[in-house]
Amino acid sequence: MTWTSDQLDAIQIHFVLCTERTGSSMLSLMLNLNQEVISPSEEQFALYFYKKYKNKTRWSDSDIEQFVKEFFLLFDRNADLFFEDKSTFEQLLKGHKEYLNYSRLIKLCYLSFYDAELKDKSAIKFIIDKQIKYVYHLDRLISIFPEAKFIILSRNIFDNINAKQKRKLNWNQNPRYLAEIWVGAYSRALEIPESKRIIISFEQLLTHPETILKEISSFIGFTYNDKMLATEGVFDQLIQQRKSRLEPSYLEKLNQFHSGLKKTLNPELNKKIIDSSNKFQITKNQVIIMKKLTYKRQDIWVESSENKLQKLLAYAYRPLMLDLYFNLPLSIKIMIKQIKKKKQIV
Repeated sequence: MTWTSDQLDAIQIHFVLCTERTGSSMLSLMLNLNQEVISPSEEQFALYFYKKYKNKTRWSDSDIEQFVKEFFLLFDRNADLFFEDKSTFEQLLKGHKEYLNYSRLIKLCYLSFYDAELKDKSAIKFIIDKQIKYVYHLDRLISIFPEAKFIILSRNIFDNINAKQKRKLNWNQNPRYLAEIWVGAYSRALEIPESKRIIISFEQLLTHPETILKEISSFIGFTYNDKMLATEGVFDQLIQQRKSRLEPSYLEKLNQFHSGLKKTLNPELNKKIIDSSNKFQITKNQVIIMKKLTYKRQDIWVESSENKLQKLLAYAYRPLMLDLYFNLPLSIKIMIKQIKKKKQIV
């Protein structure tokens, strides 16, 4: 379809901030079941293309073809799962080239994400992007999208670390290191002014999904509907629709990693899986952040001195490394992505 410049300008962009294993994929699935919302997969193109294209307002067909080429080269392996095909995307951008600016370009990228429900995208009023790395680029993100609001999605530090260890996420499985990753993310997110953010928890999303979704809808401005709770079978539907485009090994990995999306949404049953079973000593700073995120169980918090090595490693792995990567030229980012993809195929 074709949007006018006014229609594109009216679409709002907001963000989910979190760390891994906090239920962000489930939240995106629920949000996508609302006809006014699109919540795309985790890609950072809104940041990565800004330096090169922020001031560009005149587009030729060849400019668009170059952008589309770069876009797909920069994309992670889930492009074939979550994105329309390259030709469709290219034609969409060419149909809007007379009034493309950076904001409209990025919105058209978001609007090109594939939706399993095949919703009427002319009804989209809100884009809610979730990307775990955005919390380390907040100043840049806010400068590009000054009107954005932020949904901070948290999870009890103990359960979050336990879940990451089970999935073997991160190269370092030391709980002290994972605790520093957790506190590093949420300490940054909590710097956002209160008028611009809402804090919700994984635990509340599981046990009181209707209440939480209504809070989010009121905060962002879209209309809540009960269909957002009807998540069963939606991810499987997406997989089936895109199956022919996916490598068998990647398909298997998707099914394993997102197994939680296949479960029936049952608030009473979900209460049983919230247990905070992985107890360990945490630091005073981590206790402070937990309190700000409304976790009240102070009886299980034991003070200890900070592990300086793990804190240093967490800082190097996340904000420092991500900042270095962000400042690389786009061509170098693309080269790194292509090397990673080749290794994954092998």
